[in-house]
Amino acid sequence: MTKGSFYHHRDTKHDLITACFERTFSVVRQALRLAEAGTGSGSDRACAATRALVRFQLTAGGPLLRTSAISALPDQEHRDRIRQTMYRLTERMASLVVDGMMDRSIRPLDSSIAARAIFASINAAAELYRWVPGATMDSVADLYARSIFEGLLCPAAPGR
Repeated sequence: MTKGSFYHHRDTKHDLITACFERTFSVVRQALRLAEAGTGSGSDRACAATRALVRFQLTAGGPLLRTSAISALPDQEHRDRIRQTMYRLTERMASLVVDGMMDRSIRPLDSSIAARAIFASINAAAELYRWVPGATMDSVADLYARSIFEGLLCPAAPGR
């Protein structure tokens, strides 16, 4: 794309970064909305959202914009607004984790830290093709996301 073509669609590069964050937030909201409305345990629904977002990273529409792009925003007000939206989305993931703890499909843990770890893993999945050259949308859940599902989100031990 030429510089003239770029500025025909966006006034500044900051407008582009903001638009990319909004697109990322839209994708994340959709995955969370589907998981929240889904059936199954809290673990099933948290895993479904995570799986969808990790898979998205490997699609032609991906990847999601990395959180490190916040530093490219023009002022503190923009950065704070993006951080606040990211916080709210992280809390929505945390609520799925809490649902899992309540139905005992997820062991007791700090849901906020778990949600942050999940989103960090989703963020890192954008580079998965570098670590695992054969990774595809169909194999990513087994190759990458399974470690979250079987570790962080493992069911509570009986009697606990």
